Amino acid sequence: MINRRHALAILATSILVEDPNLLRSAPLDFSTSETLYQNVLQDGSQWVVEQMPGGKAGVANGVLEIDDAKGCTVWFKHKLSGPIMIEYEATMIQAGGPNDHARDLNCFWMAVDPKYPRDIFRDDSRSGQFRDYDSLRLYYVGYGGHRNSQTRFRRYNGLGERPLLPQHDLNRPEFMITPNEPKHIQIIVIGDRTQYLRNGEIIFDFHDDQPYQEGWFAFRTVDNHMQVRNFKVTRLNPKSGANPEPNLLRLGAYPDGYSVHQVSVGRAGAMHGYMDICPESPNAEKIAYFEFEDKVPGWGRVVVARRDGSNPIYVSERIKGHDHDGARQQWIDDDQLIYRDESRERSIIYNLATKESRPVKGEIGMASEIHGYGLAHNNYPASQYKGEDRLPPEVTLMDLRSGSNTPLFDREEATSIHPSSSTIEDPKHGHLGVFKHPKWSPDGSRFFWVYMLEKKGTSQKIVKSAMLSDREGKNMRYVSEVGQHPMWFFDDALLSYVRQPGFNHYENPSAQDVMIHPVDGSPGYPLVKNAIGIHGSISPDGKYFATDVFHWPEPNTHAVLLYKVDSDGYRVLARSRGEPGDTENNMHPHPSWSRYGKRIFFNGVIDGTRRLCYIDLTHYQWRPIARR
Repeated sequence: MINRRHALAILATSILVEDPNLLRSAPLDFSTSETLYQNVLQDGSQWVVEQMPGGKAGVANGVLEIDDAKGCTVWFKHKLSGPIMIEYEATMIQAGGPNDHARDLNCFWMAVDPKYPRDIFRDDSRSGQFRDYDSLRLYYVGYGGHRNSQTRFRRYNGLGERPLLPQHDLNRPEFMITPNEPKHIQIIVIGDRTQYLRNGEIIFDFHDDQPYQEGWFAFRTVDNHMQVRNFKVTRLNPKSGANPEPNLLRLGAYPDGYSVHQVSVGRAGAMHGYMDICPESPNAEKIAYFEFEDKVPGWGRVVVARRDGSNPIYVSERIKGHDHDGARQQWIDDDQLIYRDESRERSIIYNLATKESRPVKGEIGMASEIHGYGLAHNNYPASQYKGEDRLPPEVTLMDLRSGSNTPLFDREEATSIHPSSSTIEDPKHGHLGVFKHPKWSPDGSRFFWVYMLEKKGTSQKIVKSAMLSDREGKNMRYVSEVGQHPMWFFDDALLSYVRQPGFNHYENPSAQDVMIHPVDGSPGYPLVKNAIGIHGSISPDGKYFATDVFHWPEPNTHAVLLYKVDSDGYRVLARSRGEPGDTENNMHPHPSWSRYGKRIFFNGVIDGTRRLCYIDLTHYQWRPIARR
């Protein structure tokens, strides 16, 4: 066993001097904190075996023994999180047995299944065949693979790709297995750095700007006979040589031709409005966002800047901003924007040309750039209010020219045409129906809103219905039941996430489909099946669907994903941490397409603070997944 000083010494004289990652590495300095797991090889209760027919694996009396013919993985049951050191002693047996081939001392670590990020054992279809693990996100070392001719490190990306860098493909004799000779293996995970050591020598030292910091560990082998002893997991105290909490959101160029940039200025917290409200002006020359003074939610101002974020100016007085959508700032035309002044239950229109502001009754939900009308709604159930403060749910039409705000219809009118009116009117629901998400069609000719009724004290939906009306609020009709966060799919259909049985944001996030709901009442159909995500938006040309997801695949990490609607799978465009202390997931990336579909704006976290950023897709190439 090596101590910390020994680790520092061997790092300086590592045998992998040709690895450019290692050449630029500072010594990795740490101390041990506490032993997390030890003495776990007394029986099989701490382990899960996945093995092809013809082999056997068992744990007893301090020894894990694998005698395998066609492929075997033995998982440690407990999920691990860094900074840690995993260590064990492994011996490859060569004593004349049918599988005594002294090969493939392999392992996975920080493994996560993107489909079931909180339980890697939920998918019980894995058989022990090596390709069963291609879809996992993990680090892998194949030591003495290919019949003891190669030793390799790979970083699986969770999409089926297992890239191999030249410096991680070793074939010299000193990197191979010596039969019947115990090897002390140590795996270190600290922030943006992971190391694999054999008998105190660093074989692989990898810097990862998108590090895997949580997951499961497993032994892996094939056509081999091996024994493992003295398995131990230790918590580490990092000192230097690695960033224990690196920013996951990296600005600059990425593979496949895209890049990520910050739009908001400086270090202040900032965000745009919503995923289907473009922060760009109609001519795509300016951008609007909300900047917080310090705390989120809290006081701040609406900012207008050039499209690249330069020349920012404040266009509002000091107002309160939400952690979900700021002041819901949005454009009316190239010179005017509107934002919510919640404390006064009104909205403000600001004219950039005249630098004048004027109030409008009601809190803006969505403005139309076609005809200058806005939509507002009261989405709180009447039972929440008492006495004179009681407000019934209603949708109102805001005339942004005159400043008036006219109620269009209320709960009784919507219920009267609803196919489930008898259910909604059941006294046990206590008038809990609410109106949410009124949104104009792209051509401004009509709008939809959501009529939602939940079981009291729960989030279980009794009805969640899209209702449609023309521009003046007439010809109201029921469209269909919809899923989460509906939005327009061009002018003739809606789009929403429809959940399948067993869906859970954190445990089973892909058990849902992005569905298209035609507003003519014809049957809906899927746009993207088994789609991970929460808040999505469709590109202007209809070819791509961008969405966000949080606490995925690790807690307190968010991501922006991109789907190509005529292709399988997704691509992870950007990841970021959640804000410190944001246990309720109130910081949503809310990806929103630019006017011409070459950028995706989103809220990301850098140095612990939310910033408005964008992904530049001008030169992006959708690359097929390179499987194996």
